[in-house]
Amino acid sequence: MKVLFVCKYNIGRSRMAEAIFNKFSKKNHADSCGVCTYYYLKKFNGKVPVGDPVLKVASETGLDITKKKIKQINRKLVENSDIIIAIMTKERAKKDIQKYVKNNKKFRLWELEDVSGTMKFGSAYKKHKINRDKIYKKVTGLIKKIG
Repeated sequence: MKVLFVCKYNIGRSRMAEAIFNKFSKKNHADSCGVCTYYYLKKFNGKVPVGDPVLKVASETGLDITKKKIKQINRKLVENSDIIIAIMTKERAKKDIQKYVKNNKKFRLWELEDVSGTMKFGSAYKKHKINRDKIYKKVTGLIKKIG
């Protein structure tokens, strides 16, 4: 089974979910992408910006989310997935998720706060850590459910 995790920029939530899923799932595979990635693809050449607190939060649990390039959601990723999970607020999903994604019967929403825009490192770090722990619980629960 293939799971696609989606967040706004493919920098934090979806990348951590993908890394956790692939670390603990023995039979299935996950990928991740974002719905608004243009700025990061252009400005940072598809990489998570160095110094972003999400990198520290992920590394504390042995997750390396630095190697993979940021990906924009597209029809091929959606079609090749058995489950599509958006990790964002309901309001953000209504605004940013394309209709072909949210109208798909494979689509699910895990409501979680977006940390982007939290300018102070300490504040962003704490919020990313809270999100990481929530994502960990949801992902490990999903793995138990689907095998």
